[in-house]
Amino acid sequence: MTPTTPVLTLENVTKRYGGNTAVDDVSFTVPQSSIYAVIGPNGAGKSTLFSLIAGQYPADQGRIILNETDVTKYKARKRARVGISRAFQVAHVFTSRTVEENVRLALLAARRQTHKFWISAERQQPREAVDALLAQVKLSSVAGRTAGELAQGDRKKLEIAMGLASHPTLLLLDEPTAGMTPEETVTVIELVASVQKSTGCSVLITEHDMKVVFGLAEQIIVLAAGAVLCQGTPDEIRNNDDVKAVYLGGR
Repeated sequence: MTPTTPVLTLENVTKRYGGNTAVDDVSFTVPQSSIYAVIGPNGAGKSTLFSLIAGQYPADQGRIILNETDVTKYKARKRARVGISRAFQVAHVFTSRTVEENVRLALLAARRQTHKFWISAERQQPREAVDALLAQVKLSSVAGRTAGELAQGDRKKLEIAMGLASHPTLLLLDEPTAGMTPEETVTVIELVASVQKSTGCSVLITEHDMKVVFGLAEQIIVLAAGAVLCQGTPDEIRNNDDVKAVYLGGR
């Protein structure tokens, strides 16, 4: 893969449910080491598009290419193995396990291992790797707490750490600041930017908070009724009359 090869390429990707087209002929690319965003009104097809990219849903037509590999027919687990990691709007963590255990299990899964209860967890996954991920997302101080005790912002940090366990080249973040306080939102924005810079992975987010989108994204893809309305820089999108009409209003 050369420095100019996109991490992700979508070619005419379409998803239908009966007579409803949820994602309609969508094409775009995400470069290496970048942060892109997908925005649009409710029902625009954003979550469906993320599920198509991650492999939770099969596309009805079109191609999805990751790092020059056509992954269109790959299931979600296989896509994860070749470089896609997804964090959901509601953090998917093991709430009864400690923060450290969540990260350890993610590392084991990334190495296609299962936890063997008759062998110590630390022998199966050395502590250094766990500690490094916790430090990266600034959760070292709560490593021994159960995930269910964490505030929403810290749960999202934990899910991001678990996503990074597989060393993805593309990290999908679905509404990363949903339900957070303003202070938590600022912390997560800073974390996403820091993670992208330190790992070199590309990040694709979908988010309703335009302060988050305009503060993070280099390019923004706007969906309306399942199709790409336009794509541009934050300034171009902020000043686009069509985007104002269907989504941003007077903002």
